[in-house]
Amino acid sequence: MSSLLPGQNRSICRTGSGRRGFKIETKEIDIRVDGVWRFDMLAPNGQRFSNRMRFRRIEPLHLIEIDHGSDMNDDPARFRTTITFDEQSDGKTVITLRQLHPTKAQRDRTIGFGAVEYGYQTLDKWARHVETVTG
Repeated sequence: MSSLLPGQNRSICRTGSGRRGFKIETKEIDIRVDGVWRFDMLAPNGQRFSNRMRFRRIEPLHLIEIDHGSDMNDDPARFRTTITFDEQSDGKTVITLRQLHPTKAQRDRTIGFGAVEYGYQTLDKWARHVETVTG
């Protein structure tokens, strides 16, 4: 999925992520290749979802690649996410989120619980943030 945002890569790359109505509680964050971000997503009803992301590749202002799963070692349900930031000649940025799951069944389950909609919510959040910081 992708979206055109009204700002340059520099503004967009400073924004967090998350589903609408959810809050993020960071336990640990080390943004570098092989670094880890451990966090809980807190649902509006108080339910907690533990997450762990391992940063595999970082090309500042252009690309972030992570393995994302539950906050457990060797989570068999983890998947790869690649986020690219492509600045256009008009100063806007196309941001693209891609997920690669280890099996089709896991991909289908992820889509079934709303991952596509949640991805678009994250893109919307980034767009609102960019509009706020760039005026």
